[in-house]
Amino acid sequence: MKKVTDAELLEIQTLRETLLEVITATGELTLNKFMLQNQLDAVTSEISKQQDKFIDFQTKERVLFERLQQTYGTGNINMETGEVSE
Repeated sequence: MKKVTDAELLEIQTLRETLLEVITATGELTLNKFMLQNQLDAVTSEISKQQDKFIDFQTKERVLFERLQQTYGTGNINMETGEVSE
């Protein structure tokens, strides 16, 4: 029976260990990427919700100011007292 030398066996074992390290690192990085993508998706979704709320805010603000302007005319509103000055 033929047998590889001890040096060749050590070289094969070293290569095998390197392959296992690469496979393990690739798996860990893939899982990290997956978790980060999930976090990014959640943040993107929340940004979209906040943008929708901002658009709703702008509409409500415009309607309120138009109504106030029709009722009181143009001027400034004192935020503490509610008094309108022209």
